[in-house]
Amino acid sequence: ETKLEESFNRASKTLGSSLYPTGRKGFPHIEKREVLNRYSLKNEKKFKDLEMSINFNDSGYNEHGVFQSPCSGCGNCSTGCNYGAKNSLDKNYLAIAATNGAEIYTKKYVSHFSYLPTNKYNVYYLSHHEGNEKKDYNVLEIVSCDILVLGAGSIGSTEILLKTKEISGMKFSERLGYRFSGNGGVISAGLN
Repeated sequence: ETKLEESFNRASKTLGSSLYPTGRKGFPHIEKREVLNRYSLKNEKKFKDLEMSINFNDSGYNEHGVFQSPCSGCGNCSTGCNYGAKNSLDKNYLAIAATNGAEIYTKKYVSHFSYLPTNKYNVYYLSHHEGNEKKDYNVLEIVSCDILVLGAGSIGSTEILLKTKEISGMKFSERLGYRFSGNGGVISAGLN
């Protein structure tokens, strides 16, 4: 097992990845899957079920101490789970980070960050207050950190990196902002 495979396996375990439990009570066969499988066999293409980071077990606390409900089978995985079954970062990695002393802030809008000569980062953000969602960049707050992990999703992270490049002059790839896609729990493609 290579280092990369080891890392993928560790992330898969932490994210609670598993296959859709086809046929188990409450989890019927999915017609779309069957159609894609038949198409791939007919055209001698590979078909493989992908693991998903969704709780298919009973309600209860996961191994990271976060309560989760089970998948309801509604199919809204890619647009956001309304039942708390999706193993999103708040259900695993953020819980692990908090347990290990990380400070986690909510209701903050990160504008950009800068790298300091002291080998630290300054993160510039706005605080959201109930009823006031207007972004006023004249009232940015700052927090400093030794390690910065940017996890604002594909669109949010790209926005922050582009603003950082523009405002602080940090160097990033010229391809930043090109050829990315939104995070999706379910992606399929067909070719006619």
